[in-house]
Amino acid sequence: MEYQFCQQQGREALEAGEYRDMLPFALNHMTAPNMEWEPFLDLAKGLGCVGVEFRNDLKSPLFGGADPAAVKAAVAARGLRFLALAEVKMFNDWSEAKRAEAESLMKIAVAAGAEAVSLIPRNDGVATDRKDSFKVTETALRELLPMLKSYGLKAMVEPL
Repeated sequence: MEYQFCQQQGREALEAGEYRDMLPFALNHMTAPNMEWEPFLDLAKGLGCVGVEFRNDLKSPLFGGADPAAVKAAVAARGLRFLALAEVKMFNDWSEAKRAEAESLMKIAVAAGAEAVSLIPRNDGVATDRKDSFKVTETALRELLPMLKSYGLKAMVEPL
C-alpha cells in the first residue's frame, strides 16, 4: 500500500515538474530490502530516480534468481540506469578468494548492465593502524583496477 502511494505521489510530482530543479538521485535496494527487483525498479521510476543500486547481500537471491540480461532489459525499459551492483565485502582483505569473488560480481554486473561495483572495506578491527589500513587497501585497489578496466566498470568504494 505504501509503495503504491509513493509511486503515485512520485508520478504526480514528475508530471507537475516538481523535480525539474532537483539534483538527480538514485535508490539503493536496501531502502526496500523485501521488495522484489521489478517492483523496486517501478518504485525508483515512480519516484523520479535516475537509477538504482542492487545488492547481493539481501535475504533473497540476487535479482530473485532472474537472468542478469533480463534485469538489464527491464532497467533500460524504464529509462533508468543501473548505477552499481553491491558488493564485494572486505575487499581490502585481499586474497585469491577475494579476487574470484570480485571477478564473479563483475561478470554479473556487466551482464546486468551495471556501471559500477561497490567495494566495502574491512572495518572489524583488523589493520586498524592507519598505515596498515592504507597499505592493505592500496594493495587491493591496485589488484582490482586492471580487473575493473577489463570489464569496463567503475568502483564505488564505501568509506566506512
